[in-house]
This record gives sequence, structure tokens and C-alpha cells, in this order.
Amino acid sequence: MEPNIIVKYGNAGYLYTKGEVHATLTKIGDQKAEQELLAPGIMGVATKLDARKAIEEAKDLFVGNPDLFKASKQWLPADHWCEPTLEMIRRTVREEVQDVVTDNDTVQICYTQNKSALSAEEVTAAITPLLRGKIGDDHPTKYLYIEIYGKAVISLVLAKDMFVVG
Repeated sequence: MEPNIIVKYGNAGYLYTKGEVHATLTKIGDQKAEQELLAPGIMGVATKLDARKAIEEAKDLFVGNPDLFKASKQWLPADHWCEPTLEMIRRTVREEVQDVVTDNDTVQICYTQNKSALSAEEVTAAITPLLRGKIGDDHPTKYLYIEIYGKAVISLVLAKDMFVVG
């Protein structure tokens, strides 16, 4: 199973974060989630739970007890995985994301390179013509995450779909 949640963490380290993620997912209903290191400070989590619901429940746990999250910095859903080529990223955006972006949306494109030869400029230039609405960082209504970890993961999220600790 491919990861359906990306967890970014700080200085606590992989093993501590892995324990924190496992404890969190166990509390919300998945004792068998698998974690893998995608890049330094970034973990992929494969859970049977719906990623957005799991992230929402993790936020609720944080509100009830902020001390449960000492390592995690950000939880994001990992929606669509593809080969890390410009052609496949463009195709995935066209097939999976394009119809969900409306003329009224402002989309912030967040690109993380991680051992990829593709620059942020070329990825942005390739996908911007596929998206309706405004592309920019000023009061975005949606965030388009494109991150490369051996494979590319593409996620279109609302602010409520992600969990930023702190």
C-alpha cells in the first residue's frame, strides 16, 4: 500500500516520530499503519483510514492534549502517486486535480524537490495552464502539493485537510 499521509517532523528523529504517529493512529482506529522514511524529516504513512478523516481526528487529539505531538510538524494527505517526470505530473494534475479547481479558487503551489532534477519553475510552468482560478500565495483557498520522493505525490488540499502542529 502506498502512503496516504505525509508527516513532516523536526529534530526529534525518525524513531520517536514513528512512535508518535503509531500512537496517534492507534487511538483513532488503525493499529497496523506502516511508516517509512521518504526523506530526512519526512515520513510516509500507509493507513487503512481515510487520510483526511485521520488528519482531522489527529487535530482533535492535539486540541485535547497538545503534549501528544512533540515530533510531528505537519500532516498532509497523499492523494495521487505517479512517476516523477514532468509528463506524468502534468497528466496526474490534468486527470485528478484540474476539475476540482474552480474559477473562484486561489491556488498556492507547494513544490518539494527531494532528489529530483525538476525545478519548481518548470513544474509550476507545466501545470499552471491546466488550472483555472488564480495561482498565488495571497490568501489561497486551496493548496496544491507536489512532492518528489522517488515517486511524485500530488495532493490538492484545503487548509482544513492538513494539520500543522503548533
